[in-house]
Amino acid sequence: MRLHVELRAADLERRGLDPDEARREAERLFASNAETVKALYSTATGRDRRFRMRERLASVRQDAGFAGRSLARDPALSVFIVIALGIGIGATATSWSLLDRLALRPPAHVVDPDRVIRLFAEIERDDQEPFTTGWIPYSAYLQFRALDAFETVGAFRVFERAVGAGAESRRMRVGAVTGSFFPVLGVRPIAGRLFDEGTDASVDGDLAVLGHDLWQSRYGADPDVVGGTIRIHDVPHTIVGVAPAGFSGVERRRVDVWQAARSAESGTVNWNIVGRLRPGVTPEAAAAAATATHRPDDAGSFAWFRAPRMFTAPPGWNSDGQEPLETTLSRWLAAITAIILLITFANVANLLLVRVARRRRELAVRVALGSGRRRVIRLILAECALLAVAGGVASLGVARLLEPVVRSALMADQASWTFTIADGRLLGLVGGIVLVSVLCVALFPAWQAGNPDVVHDLHAGTRGGSSTLRIRSGLTVAQAALSVILLVGAGLFLRSFQNVRALDLGIEREGVLAVEALLPPVTELMDEPGGFLVVEREIYRTLASRVRGLPDVGAAAIAVGVPLDGGRYSASAWVPGLDSLPSLPGGGPWVSSVGAGYFDAIGTAILRGRPFTGADREGSEPVVIVNETMERTLWGEGGAIGGCVHVADRDNPCSRVVGVAEDVHRTGLRERPSLQYYVPLGQQSMFGGAQLLVRPRPGSRLSADALRQTVVDAEPRVWGADVRTLDESVEGEMRPLRIGIVTFGVSGGLALLVAVLGLYSLMAYMVVGRRHEIGVRIALGAGRGDVVGLVVRSGLLLAAIGVAIGLAFAVVGGRWLEPHLFETSANSVPVLAGVAAALLTTAALAGWLPALRASRISPTETLRTE
Repeated sequence: MRLHVELRAADLERRGLDPDEARREAERLFASNAETVKALYSTATGRDRRFRMRERLASVRQDAGFAGRSLARDPALSVFIVIALGIGIGATATSWSLLDRLALRPPAHVVDPDRVIRLFAEIERDDQEPFTTGWIPYSAYLQFRALDAFETVGAFRVFERAVGAGAESRRMRVGAVTGSFFPVLGVRPIAGRLFDEGTDASVDGDLAVLGHDLWQSRYGADPDVVGGTIRIHDVPHTIVGVAPAGFSGVERRRVDVWQAARSAESGTVNWNIVGRLRPGVTPEAAAAAATATHRPDDAGSFAWFRAPRMFTAPPGWNSDGQEPLETTLSRWLAAITAIILLITFANVANLLLVRVARRRRELAVRVALGSGRRRVIRLILAECALLAVAGGVASLGVARLLEPVVRSALMADQASWTFTIADGRLLGLVGGIVLVSVLCVALFPAWQAGNPDVVHDLHAGTRGGSSTLRIRSGLTVAQAALSVILLVGAGLFLRSFQNVRALDLGIEREGVLAVEALLPPVTELMDEPGGFLVVEREIYRTLASRVRGLPDVGAAAIAVGVPLDGGRYSASAWVPGLDSLPSLPGGGPWVSSVGAGYFDAIGTAILRGRPFTGADREGSEPVVIVNETMERTLWGEGGAIGGCVHVADRDNPCSRVVGVAEDVHRTGLRERPSLQYYVPLGQQSMFGGAQLLVRPRPGSRLSADALRQTVVDAEPRVWGADVRTLDESVEGEMRPLRIGIVTFGVSGGLALLVAVLGLYSLMAYMVVGRRHEIGVRIALGAGRGDVVGLVVRSGLLLAAIGVAIGLAFAVVGGRWLEPHLFETSANSVPVLAGVAAALLTTAALAGWLPALRASRISPTETLRTE
């Protein structure tokens, strides 16, 4: 601006004005043009701003370049830090993404989910304890539809049905829904249409909507499937549409196909109710209105449901009003991986402190030559940021690899989950963790680097101060403590799993197949001679005969009341000399009707007497086999053979006890002693629901598909077959244990590895920092064993402190795990002692290598260097 004023003044002076007047006139003319002045100031300010921005960018590029070159000089350490951060951040991102999908996000494809609620009922009865249920009578659903609190109300229930025809049929999850169900959620189809408010199978016929997964796997995502037919439990249904990918209603579990419900099903009780609230209506107000709908004098309600207290809960909860197991486990996993992340941060901070300690002389030289402390801190922060960003990128790959493992462990029954790195929430989570990691891992190293003692560091070289050692020791203790917590969790679940595997269920569930023939409706078979039960037994005898002829089958037998099947039968029994049978904790007496070869097929041992044979049929002497508990309770050990039992009715003929079988778990792993007995299938026809038990020959490969095809071909009245292993029956109880072992085991192993590496790095740093002291000790006569013991003891002391702290927290927190364990105390001494021994042993091994290196220090070279 001065230049412009001077140029104008010179021009005016040439025109004849004297110099002072020309100067004043130039200043007046220039100042009067305010817009010009403003524009010049704006231009200058912008130019200055851009210049400073270029300076900052150049500085950032310079810092990044220096950080990259500096890290490249120590590639092993840099790669390890990136891998550690990638694993820690990736595991955390995967678990928190899973938690987001199971607990935080609303159900997929639901429009305006905040207005969608699910109704539950709290029932109080005089004769029983209060209970909570999501199963609502259909009559209540009809009354709820009339409430002003809801725009619309829908009902659904999900069960397993055979889908398909013949040997191609498979048991799948089928959702029966009212016509208002899809409108409540606001979901849209990807092909065809969904059911609407007026849809009723009683009027419109049997209609079906395919789940997206079934549409892809069975029909190849063919849009022309709409209008075709699918058989659900041997009933043809017209396909009217396809649901979008990932849609599972309000629950998280996969639904393979949806079918329209019938209004004629109004007599059923197990319906789940969902509703869409009107604008301005709160869930509490809707629940109060639903509660007021039912009074004790309501004639249309079931007796037990006439005075419920209705309340709302998240739509994805189970029908018992509890959070699903998968959601609970996802919270565990998120907490566990957060611990892993903390251990990772502590270890990375330790390694960076090692790096700073090795560069103390370099950093001191930089400060001595004029670099400010802020500049040194910026360089360290740049290195940490570069490592954290690289770790964040690596974490996306780790998350991609972990996703199928997590899905198979926690989401086997869940709706499809399409993993994408482009998920904004996942990227935001990873970015946030990267930012936190920079702050966490760079705090101590940057503080140490930015506060050098120049004179001391130039003279001391690599010898660090005691404050750095204390910080690193504290971080190592924290790593050890957190590792102990995870390892104790893994040990408790592993011990529970071992208890389950050692548990004698009385059967050999592994390898034994249970085959349920899918028969026409009971009403059709009732018209045949003998009625349903007689026809069912005839069909199963035909199937058993055909299956026994297969070369891979070792044994096959018919049974009603298969152990671990979830269904059991109770029949009264009378023993001469006793007015009544004693009551045992497990209830009973329970009865099974079994055919010849049953005990061989299922692997239950006959302790005394004999099993049933083909001669035990109608017209022969009535016989029974009792379990060991029943013998011991009624006759005393060894006294049951030849005893008398009146089955079902005191007036029935006496059935002679011909055998004693070992006790069998009938309903699951956690079962108390009970009275159980067996009757020959040929002599009793009280119970329906037979199954065929098949034991393959050792080493054979009997496939479920081959067995299913054989059953369908053997009997024309069988339109399909459901084949499962008995091991699948206890999978529900085993699953939390398996997940706990995998989750805590993998996390604990990773935490132990990271903690051991951290301890190793600390010991290595200590050896480098104490080279002068160790050299002096050796020069004064210390032997190699003395030096090794000195270093190893230092590491063991830190590990012991961490173990003690970790055990204390594990004992306190174990009570949250105890309900999910099996016959294992959360304070199990063998587990706690084993974890402590394992960590102390690995700590000793981690300190051994630095100790050996310390024992080889040359005192002459060390003292000369220092």
